[in-house]
This record gives sequence, C-alpha cells and structure tokens, in this order.
Amino acid sequence: MHAALTEAQPACLSVCEAGRRPGLLDLTDTIRHQALMLSDALADAYFQHSSRRRTGAAGPS
Repeated sequence: MHAALTEAQPACLSVCEAGRRPGLLDLTDTIRHQALMLSDALADAYFQHSSRRRTGAAGPS
C-alpha cells in the first residue's frame, strides 16, 4: 500500500475521462485489495484460535 501511494503520480490521478478518474480508481482498487489481504493475514495470525472456538470446531471446553 505504501509503495502504491508513494509511486502515485498526481497528474495521472487527476485525469478525468467521461466523469471518471481511472488513475484514482486503479489506486483505490489496489489499496482496497491490499488492505483486504492484510486483514486476512492479521486474522489468520492472531484470531484463528478464537474463530475455531467461536464456531464450535475446537470441540467442548
């Protein structure tokens, strides 16, 4: 995400085509996708144990 933001060119982000800003849309899509991947990685690393218990997959306590 950091690289996408630091490499973004303001001139490209501001180009408007048919009422849309394709450069800005691409940047926000990239950040959104990477944020979802980060969220999944954090959930797998820190919350996997609690989700098993919450769903009942861990068995009786």
